Amino acid sequence: MSAAPQTIARKSPQQQQTPGGPALDFEALRSAGIALAQAASGQLWTDYNLHDPGVTLLEALCYALTEDVYGAQQSVPELLGWPEGQVLPERHGLHRPERILPCRPITAADYRRALLARCPGALQLRLQPCEQGLPGLWRLALLAQESQIDAAQRAFWSLRNLGEDLDGAVRRLQPRPHRLAFEIDVQGPRELAELLGEIAQRAADFIAARPRWRPADTALDPALRFDGPALPQGWISDAELQRGEQTLLYFSDLVLALQGIEGLASVRHLQLLGEGDGAAEPDADAVPWGDEAGALCLQWPRRAEDLMDWVVWRGTARETLPEQNLLRRLAQLQVAHEHPLPGLSQATLGTAVAEVAPPEHPPYYPALLQLPAIYAHPESLGEQRHRSHSRSGQHAQWLAYTALLEQWLAHGQAQRQRLGALYSLAIEAAPSYWWQPLGESHLEGLTALQLQTPAEQLTALQAEDDALERRGRVLDQLLALHGEALPQSGLRGLPCYFSPGGFEQHLLRLKQTLAAGIERFTRERHAGFDYSRPSFGLIGNTAPLQERLSLQLGFAEHHSRSLTAPLRERGLSVSEAAEPPKVLRQPGPGLRPMQLFADAPRREDLADKPLWKPGDRLDPALLRCAVHASRYQWQEQSKLLWLGPDEQQRWWPLGRQADAAAAQDLALALHGFACGLQLRCEGLHLLEHLLLRPQGEVPLPPDVPDDFYAQQLSVVLPAWTARGADPRFRTLAAQTVAELAPAHLQTHCLWLQAEALQAFELALQGWLLAKRALCEGLAGDGAQDPAAQRRLDSRAAVLRRLLWQQISREAPP
Repeated sequence: MSAAPQTIARKSPQQQQTPGGPALDFEALRSAGIALAQAASGQLWTDYNLHDPGVTLLEALCYALTEDVYGAQQSVPELLGWPEGQVLPERHGLHRPERILPCRPITAADYRRALLARCPGALQLRLQPCEQGLPGLWRLALLAQESQIDAAQRAFWSLRNLGEDLDGAVRRLQPRPHRLAFEIDVQGPRELAELLGEIAQRAADFIAARPRWRPADTALDPALRFDGPALPQGWISDAELQRGEQTLLYFSDLVLALQGIEGLASVRHLQLLGEGDGAAEPDADAVPWGDEAGALCLQWPRRAEDLMDWVVWRGTARETLPEQNLLRRLAQLQVAHEHPLPGLSQATLGTAVAEVAPPEHPPYYPALLQLPAIYAHPESLGEQRHRSHSRSGQHAQWLAYTALLEQWLAHGQAQRQRLGALYSLAIEAAPSYWWQPLGESHLEGLTALQLQTPAEQLTALQAEDDALERRGRVLDQLLALHGEALPQSGLRGLPCYFSPGGFEQHLLRLKQTLAAGIERFTRERHAGFDYSRPSFGLIGNTAPLQERLSLQLGFAEHHSRSLTAPLRERGLSVSEAAEPPKVLRQPGPGLRPMQLFADAPRREDLADKPLWKPGDRLDPALLRCAVHASRYQWQEQSKLLWLGPDEQQRWWPLGRQADAAAAQDLALALHGFACGLQLRCEGLHLLEHLLLRPQGEVPLPPDVPDDFYAQQLSVVLPAWTARGADPRFRTLAAQTVAELAPAHLQTHCLWLQAEALQAFELALQGWLLAKRALCEGLAGDGAQDPAAQRRLDSRAAVLRRLLWQQISREAPP
C-alpha cells in the first residue's frame, strides 16, 4: 500500500482565522485563494481537492507569501544586516539616545555643568548673565590654577551659542582660606588617617562648592540623563549645582555633608576659622561663601600645629592623632583636590562601533525544493485523462507557472538581503533595487522557456531603477525619524550649474550629508564657531547653522571660506562696470539652438579651456547667461555663435567659428567654465553682531545704532551669480534663514556684488586674525593686551560699518 502524499499540515477549524482578521497565515491565504478561484471560474473548475495541480500551485503561492511576511517581520538589525551581537546604528542614520537626545548648553546651569566637565579642577565656578550691558554677554569667574583659568576660557569659546560671548576675560577669584576645626566621635576598625583624610576631602569639596558627579544611570529621573549637554562624567543635581550661589555657608550644612562617612559616629562641634576679610566670628554658625573678588576655600593642614583643632573621641577616650601619616595623606588628597582626573561613564558614552565587512548573501534556494517532493511534479497526481496529455508539455506548463512564483521570491530575497545597502549613508552611487534572475541552476529546464538570458534580464531590470529618486525617498524617511527634512523643491527651476543627471546626484549628496551629520545638526543647531581657533578656509570650525543653510540652499561647499578666491585664482574680476564686447539686441534670422547635451555629452576637459587671460574684467551678466545651456545659438550663414538673451534681453556674440562642431566645443567650454566658477563662488558668511562690539568698559560708538549688536545675525551672500541674482532664490534664502535661525535672533540677508564681497572678506579676515590674537593673549597671561584690543576694535569698526551700510541700503523704505 503506497504512502499517502505529503502535504502541509492544516489547522483545525477552531484554529482558523475569523473572517476580517489578520489573514496572513497559510490557511487563511489558502482559503481566500480558493474563494477567489470559485468566484472567478464558476462551474468551470469544481475540483479543489489536494490532487488538483491548481490547488498545488495555490498552496505553493501561499507558502511563498508567508515566507515574505516572515522576512518582513524580522527585527531592524536583522533587516539591515548587522552582524549578530554588534550595534551599528550610525551607519544607517540611527543613533543611540545618549548621543542624539542631549543638546548644547542653553541655561546657566547647562553652561556650568559643561564647564565643570571640561575643567575638573575649577572651584567656586560662577557664571552669570550680565545684568547691565548687552543681552547675550556672560561673566565667568572661578577659583582655580592659571591652567584651569585658560581651560575654562577656551571651553566657553568652544561651547558658546550664536549671539553669546564672554564679557571680558575670565576673572580669577582670590582664595579666602579657612581652617577646619571639629570635635567628632569615631567607631569601627577603619584607620584614623584614612577616616580624617576623607573628612577633610569631603569638607574641601563642599566648601569650594564643587558638585559631586554621579553616574548617569543612577539618576532618579531617567530623563535627566539626556537633559542638557552630554557629559562624560555623569550628571550633577540642580541642588548641588546651586550650592555655591548661596550667600552663607552654614556649618550645619557642612555637618550634613559629612554624614555617611564610614567610621564617623557623630559630630559634636564643627567650625571654619579664618583671618582677615570674610572671617567668621568665634561663635558664628555660618561664614560667607565669598564676594565679587574672592571665594571660600579650605586651608589644608601642613604642620602638626594645624591639627590642634581636630579633636577625635572613641567612646570616652580621646584619640591621639597619627600626625606624620595624617599629614602625608592630607598632602596627597590636596593634590587630588586641586588637580582631579576626569572620569568616564561607559553608560553615558556607549561603546565604539567596530568596522565590519559587509555581510555575505547566500544564493537563492528555490521554494519548491523546500516543499515535499510531490509539489515538484503535481501532474503525477492527476486523473487518467490528465496523464493522456504530453508529460513534457505538462512539465513545461508547470515549470512556467512555478517560475513566476520562484522569480518573485528570488527578487524579494535579493531586496531584503540588501536593505542595509539601501539605507546606508556611506554608499553614494549605487542601485536602489537588487534582482536575482533565475536560470538553469535554480530550476532545471527553465532556460528553454526564457526569451532572455539571466544577464539580459538583469540589464533590463536595472535600466528601470531610478536609484536617485528612490534613495532620496529613503533619506527623507531617515531624516523624518529625527523630525527633520531637507526640502529641495524650491531649488528646482532655478539656474543650474550641473550637467543633466548631475543635479539630481548633487541633491542626493546634500541629503546624505545632512543625514550623516544629523546628530550635530540637531544637537548643536544654535552653536557658534570658536573664534579662538582658525576657521576661515578650514573644515571643522564652522557654525552648524551656516553648514545647514548651505545644505538647504544647495551650495556645493558648506564650510567657512572665501567666496571670491576662485576669481583671484584665475586672475579675473567680475564687475557690473566692466566694458562688455559688442552686444546686440537682435542677432538676426537663422538662429539654431545648439542643444549642448542632446547633441553631445558634456566634455569636462573643455571646462578648463582658457577663455580669458588674467587681469580681464568680466561682466557678470555674461556669466549668468552662460550657465543656461539652452541659450547658445548657432547662426550658420554668418558662422557666428551667439549667447542670449540675458536678463536685459541682450545677445552676446561669442565669435565666428569654422563650423557647428567648433561652435559646439566653444559653447561647451564657456558653459563648463561659467557653471564651475559660480558653483565654487556660491556660499555664505554668517556674522554675529555681538562679536563686533567695542572691547572693554567703553561707551558704544555712534557709527551704528545701539540696537545693532544684541541678538542680531547677518548672512552675507554673493549677488552676482546666476542664482544670487534670481529673485526667487533670494526669497528662498530669506525664508530659509528665518526658519532655521534661533527664534530670538533677528536675521539680515545681505547680497553683495563681487567687488563689495571681496572688500567685505578682506575686512572679515582681518577681524578674525585680530580676534584670535586677542584670545591668545588672554590665554597666555589672562590679561588683555591694549595694543591687541585697539587693533581688534579698529577692524571690528570697519566690519560693522560695512554691515550697517548694506543693512540700511537693503531695508524697505
